Amino acid sequence: MAFQLIAVLEKEKILKHVRKVGDYFMEQLQKLQKKHSGIIAVRGHGLMIGMELDSADAAKQVFQQMLKLGTIVNRTDETVIRFLPPFIIKKQHIDTAVQQLDQVLAQSAKTAATAGRSK
Repeated sequence: MAFQLIAVLEKEKILKHVRKVGDYFMEQLQKLQKKHSGIIAVRGHGLMIGMELDSADAAKQVFQQMLKLGTIVNRTDETVIRFLPPFIIKKQHIDTAVQQLDQVLAQSAKTAATAGRSK
């Protein structure tokens, strides 16, 4: 059974695809990091990627909003949003997720700024 899986992975060049789209995903998230100061770090390997935010509240809000938009993410270690998409993900799916994330982070920053002014 395991040999069949390995044969399919090799035949379909899944590892090559994972590396290619994983690199692309990391690049897109690093671009967001330059745009949004709330992103402290982006790290990962292949399609296992984590994005650390500057606060647990921001991570919680991003997690909830992404789920509402239909993009499944996980929140780990209080401040980390983890992406673990399927191996068959395509660049267009990554682009959609990154656009959603950009909107959510912008809204989160606005909310934080408004809350800071009202204190």
